[in-house]
Amino acid sequence: MQKKNRKARRKVKEKKVLLAPSTERDEIVRFARTLGIVILILVAAYFFTRIFVTRDLFNNQRNNNEEITTPTPRINYDVTALGAMFTRPYDEYYVFIYSSQHRRANLFQIITATFRENEDSIKLYYADLNSPFNQSFHAEESNPNATSALDLKVGDVTLIKIRNGKVVSFIEDIDEIVKELEVSN
Repeated sequence: MQKKNRKARRKVKEKKVLLAPSTERDEIVRFARTLGIVILILVAAYFFTRIFVTRDLFNNQRNNNEEITTPTPRINYDVTALGAMFTRPYDEYYVFIYSSQHRRANLFQIITATFRENEDSIKLYYADLNSPFNQSFHAEESNPNATSALDLKVGDVTLIKIRNGKVVSFIEDIDEIVKELEVSN
């Protein structure tokens, strides 16, 4: 009977030894399958995003030799805000004030361009009344005797000549503005 018990114990031990590696093997196989499924889901999510969200997977129309350029910002030194009108770096200059939405805005642009073509002319700035910085200076009744930006009030179209930080000339009539700028040419 002891022999049978020994044989039975051996068989049980052999079964345990045989079962243990197969159980570990099953766990490793299960882990590998799970890892493979997770990797497949991540790859599918990547391609889904490239195809349907960013739409750039099949849209490679840009030539590799083509450089991507961004427009360089252009600073216009001829534009001024009316709040800084009295602090320009020149001793004598004009400030032409009008709305870019004015019905004769194209004429005003031609006048300023023609005036600037003359190399002997004094500096000419312009200010757009549509700019949020300048809207508070627009008024029905202008103030030709302004000594600072706080006092400044202008009409729809105004040409101001400033010398040494003081208003020398304040013109609101378009014909007079044209005459003033032609005389200065």
